[in-house]
Amino acid sequence: MSFRFKAAFRYAFSKIRGQRTAAVMITLGIAAGIIAMIMVSSIMNGLQGAQIDRLRNLESYDIVLENTVLTPGQLEQIAGVDKAFVYGETAVLITDKDSLKSVSVRLRAFSPETLRYKRLAENLTFSDSLDDGGLCLSTHIMSSLRFLRGDSIEVTFLRQGKKAAVVPYTAEINVDSAYVSTLSSFSSSTALMGLDRYVEIMGNKDIYTGIYCSTSVSKTAELIREADPQAVITQWPEYNRTIYSALMLEKAMVYVFLSFIFLIICVNLRNSTGRLIDARRQEGAMLRALGATRKDINVIFMSQGIILCTAGEILGALIGLLAVNNIQNILVLVDAVAGTSIASYRFEAFISAGETCAILAGVLLTATLFTYLGCRRTFRSEIMEVIFNVSD
Repeated sequence: MSFRFKAAFRYAFSKIRGQRTAAVMITLGIAAGIIAMIMVSSIMNGLQGAQIDRLRNLESYDIVLENTVLTPGQLEQIAGVDKAFVYGETAVLITDKDSLKSVSVRLRAFSPETLRYKRLAENLTFSDSLDDGGLCLSTHIMSSLRFLRGDSIEVTFLRQGKKAAVVPYTAEINVDSAYVSTLSSFSSSTALMGLDRYVEIMGNKDIYTGIYCSTSVSKTAELIREADPQAVITQWPEYNRTIYSALMLEKAMVYVFLSFIFLIICVNLRNSTGRLIDARRQEGAMLRALGATRKDINVIFMSQGIILCTAGEILGALIGLLAVNNIQNILVLVDAVAGTSIASYRFEAFISAGETCAILAGVLLTATLFTYLGCRRTFRSEIMEVIFNVSD
């Protein structure tokens, strides 16, 4: 085994007939492919992870409960529940009394204590504290309708009636503050109100319990279901079904793109290793003449391909992971050179150890397969036939 490895290492980096140049090009080609796959996968993970975090923090939370008999305090005693809170949500029509311009928005009502929770506070910024009696509109809605802080606007609710199932109810409410959020779809569609004022208008209609989890969402949902079998439990992927499906489709398309990169690497490996092995036919025949078996020859030249592939993978993985850890600095440099502003969108690129290992293992297995097929084709000829053909 020592002889086989030494011979494989010698052939991998031999200077004869320009073989070292070919070996370096193979190594660099593999490294470039690994860098591309790691970078694309990590950037996709970072962008989607940031979007999903914003959805979970603002739009849907981790779990939403309806018709539960458990209080937030009782829910927070369940393993995996980090924060439970009551909130109201309903669709309303807001109208400017002067221009009579109207827009339909979603109204969410929170207690001031809930808005101080870190996952909400990190994604919502208010111009003033949320007043229980007033309305808080996003800067997007205020600019589109030309509302100003202190304006009195008409808000039309649909609430339970005595004779009809629902009846419209219009209240004049002051715009007491404005907010901005980290999720544009939330800002463009949502107005905020204090929970006490909401309950005063709507009663107990459209009251929900939001939950932030500290561990697995699905496991926490199972524990809640055991504690309250009658509760309607909606987890965040189901709540955001449409956009979540779009994100999964986007991820699938990126994996298709990565597959094409992988295919290009495979073609490069097949052609390069084939030429490298063909150039070693005479050396293989001479080793056979000196007593090496056909198995020895195959192992030597397969090890040569594995050495080159491993060197390329190590180089590509190191550069790729280094680039991932410094992605924001790279984007700033790109902005400075190209005059763009892509670095203004902050996100954290990441790739799991499992994804990295899968990429490296796939390339290594492919390189081993192509090298094996090339060895079988090249060294199946008889010794003298190879020597005479090369001499001619």
